[in-house]
Amino acid sequence: TLAPAQIVQIASPFTNGAVLTYSTNVTYLVQACFSATLASVKTNFNILINGVLQPQGDYFLQPAGGNQAVCPGLKTVQYNWNNPALGTNVIQIIYTNAVPPISDSRNLIVAPPLRISELASNNQLVIWDSAPGVNYQVLATTNLAQPFQPISDVIQGSGSSTFYYDPNPAAQKFYQVLQLP
Repeated sequence: TLAPAQIVQIASPFTNGAVLTYSTNVTYLVQACFSATLASVKTNFNILINGVLQPQGDYFLQPAGGNQAVCPGLKTVQYNWNNPALGTNVIQIIYTNAVPPISDSRNLIVAPPLRISELASNNQLVIWDSAPGVNYQVLATTNLAQPFQPISDVIQGSGSSTFYYDPNPAAQKFYQVLQLP
Protein backbone atom coordinates (compact mmCIF):
# COMPACT_ATOMS: atom_id res chain seq x y z
CA THR A 1 0.00 0.00 0.00
CA LEU A 2 1.07 3.56 -0.61
CA ALA A 3 1.43 6.09 2.16
CA PRO A 4 -0.71 9.22 1.79
CA ALA A 5 0.91 11.95 -0.28
CA GLN A 6 2.80 14.50 1.78
CA ILE A 7 2.16 18.11 0.85
CA VAL A 8 3.38 21.63 1.41
CA GLN A 9 0.89 24.09 -0.07
CA ILE A 10 1.00 27.87 0.18
CA ALA A 11 -2.26 29.23 1.56
CA SER A 12 -1.30 32.92 1.70
CA PRO A 13 -1.01 34.39 -0.83
CA PHE A 14 -3.92 32.23 -1.94
CA THR A 15 -3.59 32.74 -5.68
CA ASN A 16 -0.65 33.09 -7.99
CA GLY A 17 -0.32 36.69 -9.24
CA ALA A 18 -2.26 38.20 -6.33
CA VAL A 19 -1.85 41.97 -5.97
CA LEU A 20 -0.98 43.61 -2.65
CA THR A 21 -0.98 47.40 -2.40
CA TYR A 22 2.09 48.58 -0.54
CA SER A 23 1.79 50.86 2.45
CA THR A 24 4.47 51.88 4.92
CA ASN A 25 5.18 49.42 7.70
CA VAL A 26 2.98 46.77 6.09
CA THR A 27 3.36 43.20 7.34
CA TYR A 28 2.14 40.46 5.02
CA LEU A 29 1.42 36.94 6.25
CA VAL A 30 3.10 34.18 4.27
CA GLN A 31 1.52 30.88 5.24
CA ALA A 32 1.69 27.28 4.08
CA CYS A 33 -0.25 24.17 5.05
CA PHE A 34 1.65 20.92 5.37
CA SER A 35 0.87 17.28 6.05
CA ALA A 36 0.34 16.30 9.68
CA THR A 37 2.88 13.48 9.17
CA LEU A 38 5.74 15.92 8.49
CA ALA A 39 7.87 16.94 11.49
CA SER A 40 7.11 20.41 12.89
CA VAL A 41 10.66 21.71 13.13
CA LYS A 42 11.50 25.25 12.00
CA THR A 43 14.83 24.21 10.50
CA ASN A 44 13.04 21.69 8.24
CA PHE A 45 11.55 24.66 6.36
CA ASN A 46 13.10 27.22 4.06
CA ILE A 47 10.97 30.24 3.18
CA LEU A 48 12.57 32.12 0.31
CA ILE A 49 11.40 35.47 -1.01
CA ASN A 50 13.02 36.44 -4.31
CA GLY A 51 15.60 33.72 -3.68
CA VAL A 52 16.59 35.05 -0.23
CA LEU A 53 16.19 32.74 2.78
CA GLN A 54 14.07 34.38 5.47
CA PRO A 55 15.23 33.94 9.11
CA GLN A 56 14.06 30.52 10.33
CA GLY A 57 13.86 31.84 13.89
CA ASP A 58 10.95 34.04 12.74
CA TYR A 59 8.83 31.12 11.47
CA PHE A 60 5.76 30.19 13.50
CA LEU A 61 4.46 26.60 13.45
CA GLN A 62 0.90 25.55 14.35
CA PRO A 63 -0.25 21.98 15.01
CA ALA A 64 -2.83 20.21 12.87
CA GLY A 65 -6.18 21.88 13.44
CA GLY A 66 -4.51 25.06 14.68
CA ASN A 67 -5.80 26.96 11.67
CA GLN A 68 -8.89 24.99 10.66
CA ALA A 69 -10.34 27.79 8.51
CA VAL A 70 -7.35 27.83 6.15
CA CYS A 71 -5.74 24.40 6.55
CA PRO A 72 -8.29 21.85 7.80
CA GLY A 73 -6.52 18.81 9.24
CA LEU A 74 -3.07 20.16 8.33
CA LYS A 75 -0.25 21.87 10.20
CA THR A 76 0.86 25.38 9.23
CA VAL A 77 4.08 27.32 8.98
CA GLN A 78 3.80 31.12 8.99
CA TYR A 79 6.15 34.03 8.43
CA ASN A 80 5.48 37.76 8.79
CA TRP A 81 7.03 39.49 5.77
CA ASN A 82 7.80 43.15 6.40
CA ASN A 83 8.13 45.91 3.81
CA PRO A 84 7.86 43.82 0.63
CA ALA A 85 9.62 45.04 -2.51
CA LEU A 86 7.52 46.74 -5.20
CA GLY A 87 6.88 44.66 -8.32
CA THR A 88 6.72 40.90 -8.72
CA ASN A 89 7.96 38.85 -5.76
CA VAL A 90 8.49 35.09 -5.79
CA ILE A 91 7.63 33.27 -2.57
CA GLN A 92 8.81 29.68 -2.16
CA ILE A 93 8.35 27.39 0.83
CA ILE A 94 10.42 24.20 0.92
CA TYR A 95 10.23 21.32 3.39
CA THR A 96 13.82 20.08 3.28
CA ASN A 97 13.58 16.99 5.51
CA ALA A 98 12.07 14.82 2.76
CA VAL A 99 13.58 13.09 -0.24
CA PRO A 100 12.94 14.76 -2.58
CA PRO A 101 12.17 18.07 -0.81
CA ILE A 102 8.51 19.14 -0.92
CA SER A 103 7.77 22.70 -2.01
CA ASP A 104 5.28 25.20 -3.36
CA SER A 105 5.68 28.70 -4.79
CA ARG A 106 3.62 31.77 -5.62
CA ASN A 107 4.16 35.07 -7.40
CA LEU A 108 2.85 38.13 -5.59
CA ILE A 109 2.70 41.58 -7.15
CA VAL A 110 3.27 44.46 -4.75
CA ALA A 111 1.83 47.66 -6.22
CA PRO A 112 2.79 51.13 -5.00
CA PRO A 113 0.14 53.29 -3.36
CA LEU A 114 -2.09 54.60 -6.11
CA ARG A 115 -1.45 58.26 -6.84
CA ILE A 116 -1.34 60.46 -9.90
CA SER A 117 2.24 61.66 -10.04
CA GLU A 118 1.97 64.12 -12.94
CA LEU A 119 -0.27 65.81 -15.49
CA ALA A 120 1.56 66.81 -18.68
CA SER A 121 0.84 67.88 -22.27
CA ASN A 122 -1.74 70.54 -21.48
CA ASN A 123 -3.07 68.34 -18.62
CA GLN A 124 -4.13 65.61 -21.07
CA LEU A 125 -1.39 63.11 -20.16
CA VAL A 126 -2.21 61.44 -16.84
CA ILE A 127 0.79 59.65 -15.26
CA TRP A 128 0.56 57.50 -12.12
CA ASP A 129 2.73 55.23 -10.00
CA SER A 130 2.11 51.62 -11.00
CA ALA A 131 3.38 48.05 -10.95
CA PRO A 132 3.88 45.73 -13.93
CA GLY A 133 0.98 43.38 -14.55
CA VAL A 134 -1.55 45.37 -12.50
CA ASN A 135 -4.67 46.63 -14.31
CA TYR A 136 -5.84 50.23 -14.03
CA GLN A 137 -8.61 52.42 -15.42
CA VAL A 138 -8.75 56.22 -15.71
CA LEU A 139 -11.91 58.10 -14.76
CA ALA A 140 -12.67 61.80 -15.15
CA THR A 141 -15.23 64.50 -14.50
CA THR A 142 -15.45 68.19 -15.32
CA ASN A 143 -17.64 68.88 -12.31
CA LEU A 144 -16.83 67.51 -8.85
CA ALA A 145 -20.55 67.54 -8.04
CA GLN A 146 -20.95 64.84 -10.72
CA PRO A 147 -19.59 61.28 -10.49
CA PHE A 148 -16.35 60.28 -12.17
CA GLN A 149 -16.87 58.29 -15.40
CA PRO A 150 -14.47 55.84 -17.08
CA ILE A 151 -12.61 57.45 -19.98
CA SER A 152 -10.11 54.66 -20.69
CA ASP A 153 -10.17 50.98 -21.36
CA VAL A 154 -8.33 48.71 -18.94
CA ILE A 155 -4.64 49.68 -18.96
CA GLN A 156 -2.06 47.16 -17.80
CA GLY A 157 0.88 48.61 -15.88
CA SER A 158 4.18 47.96 -17.61
CA GLY A 159 6.62 49.58 -15.22
CA SER A 160 6.94 51.85 -12.19
CA SER A 161 4.75 54.45 -13.90
CA THR A 162 1.93 54.20 -16.41
CA PHE A 163 0.16 56.86 -18.44
CA TYR A 164 -3.02 57.62 -20.36
CA TYR A 165 -3.45 60.40 -22.92
CA ASP A 166 -6.92 61.95 -22.71
CA PRO A 167 -7.98 62.87 -26.27
CA ASN A 168 -10.89 65.02 -25.00
CA PRO A 169 -9.49 68.11 -23.28
CA ALA A 170 -11.63 70.44 -21.19
CA ALA A 171 -11.01 73.82 -19.60
CA GLN A 172 -11.26 72.09 -16.22
CA LYS A 173 -11.04 68.32 -15.77
CA PHE A 174 -10.47 66.12 -12.73
CA TYR A 175 -8.94 62.65 -12.93
CA GLN A 176 -9.04 59.52 -10.84
CA VAL A 177 -7.17 56.24 -11.43
CA LEU A 178 -8.56 52.93 -10.17
CA GLN A 179 -6.65 49.73 -9.60
CA LEU A 180 -8.75 46.86 -10.98
CA PRO A 181 -8.81 43.25 -9.77
